[in-house]
Amino acid sequence: MLKEKSFFINSILLGIVLASKIISMSLDISQITTISVLLISILLFVINFRFKINIKYLIADVLIFIIGLIIYFNWQIFGNNDYLGRNLNLFIYYGIFAYMILQHKYNIKIVINTLIIIYMIFGVPFIMHDFDLYLTGDLMAVSYDILPLFLAIIIKFFALKDKFTWKHLICMVILLPYIYFLLVYCSRGVYLALLLCLLFCEIVNGITTKKLLIFCVIICIIMILLINIIPILTFINDFLNSHNISFKIIEKNLRLLKEGDVSNGRENIYPIAIEGINKSFIIGNGIGSFNLKYNTYPHNFILQIMYEGGLLFLIPIIIPAIYGFYTILAKKNISKNMRSFVIFLFCASIIRLFISYEFWKEMFFWMYLSVSVLAMLNKDIMIDKEYNNGNSNNTNLQKS
Repeated sequence: MLKEKSFFINSILLGIVLASKIISMSLDISQITTISVLLISILLFVINFRFKINIKYLIADVLIFIIGLIIYFNWQIFGNNDYLGRNLNLFIYYGIFAYMILQHKYNIKIVINTLIIIYMIFGVPFIMHDFDLYLTGDLMAVSYDILPLFLAIIIKFFALKDKFTWKHLICMVILLPYIYFLLVYCSRGVYLALLLCLLFCEIVNGITTKKLLIFCVIICIIMILLINIIPILTFINDFLNSHNISFKIIEKNLRLLKEGDVSNGRENIYPIAIEGINKSFIIGNGIGSFNLKYNTYPHNFILQIMYEGGLLFLIPIIIPAIYGFYTILAKKNISKNMRSFVIFLFCASIIRLFISYEFWKEMFFWMYLSVSVLAMLNKDIMIDKEYNNGNSNNTNLQKS
């Protein structure tokens, strides 16, 4: 059984890693995330060091090794370039060191609370930024930097069922800078991720007929709003402007809808990526080749994987990615805590990677793959206070 002290420290350290993006953004130090992943992975290894070899972890190690091997052969076939070196470096940090972090046991409630506290601490330096001067792409990046906070709050109250108290109300007041940014500047993908997180939390807790009916009504309302989205947004925007209030997200989406470019230019990139995939379907065109040739990325992680590494690269990544989704929806032989953590990582990464960003750079994506593999092997790393009391829900944990 884990010592309570090391168990507590593990959870604090993981919470710091998950909140490292906001530390990096608030302090304008770009390497905070990679440095924290490296140092905390080593620290956790020292704290939890033991000689016992776990076969299940060895199987997961093999998958990491296969991905690394594919990167190596890709380099041998297509040669070196600046993007290959950068992506290999990111894989070492996020694919290997972040995976090492997930070798240990954690209390999800402590992890979530640590993450929220760190966001509270950095609320003041966060609000000091003049976001009106930010470009659209920069605002999108900040949107996903604050996404983990709101996912953590949803999981805390809707999946883990924490009771809302006056202390939480005080916390919400401290978190107002992030709430303001969410309402005024946030990207569309963030809202979608939050809605999916709510839905997944209800699935984990079990959907009743009443809840299903509520969701159906909500979906119908959303469909009606989408059908009439332009006049609704126009009315809201005109009303706000008449009171000298500006909401960037409303103005941006209204402009894109009127221009008929809801994809924000992505529809011009997708055909280029698909054409390149068709030319080299099995082994791809080389890691970083799309960036090198077009000075951008495909804005869809599946297209990027296929373009760079072909089917051989897609298979070892897509299998755990799909299984993680299955874990959220239907897997019953791991704890709700573990499924909640999978929800957090899924919503913090997959939605963003479907519409923007590069999968190499997304730490949460690599952590999602790692946790999905562990779920595939019935290896549960998220436990709570019942663990120490021998709760029957955690029998799988005790066996491992």
